[in-house]
Amino acid sequence: MNEQQFIEIIDCKFPYDDIEASLELIKKAKTISDNSMFCVLHEIVRPSREISIELKKQLYSLWLNNFDHKLINPVKEAADAIIENDELPQERVLDLLTQFDNEINQYCAISILYFSCNDINGKVNTKYNKIIEYWNKA
Repeated sequence: MNEQQFIEIIDCKFPYDDIEASLELIKKAKTISDNSMFCVLHEIVRPSREISIELKKQLYSLWLNNFDHKLINPVKEAADAIIENDELPQERVLDLLTQFDNEINQYCAISILYFSCNDINGKVNTKYNKIIEYWNKA
């Protein structure tokens, strides 16, 4: 299974209420790509349906215990805010996004940061698009 196939399997279909199946998907994602792992996290912190904060935290903990990556700290900061129904300050997100410049193709990770703030004046969107454009040229 490749990354795109995996993402299609879990996109808006993550088994939130089945911890065992969720853990299996986390383990499967780890064998595919870092972006697949960040896709799982994206599904956890921004679920396609209502789930409790407690369940989000439980799934998030499982995810954290199964993954290590250079982008964990900035993504974790954004994911923590999203889980708590909070927002990061726009300037903080812009600062965190600078760590993504050379982490090519981490689309799911960068999207977690993108959704972690209220982009009042479009600065985050502009920075996000510049990073994606750079990745696409690399």
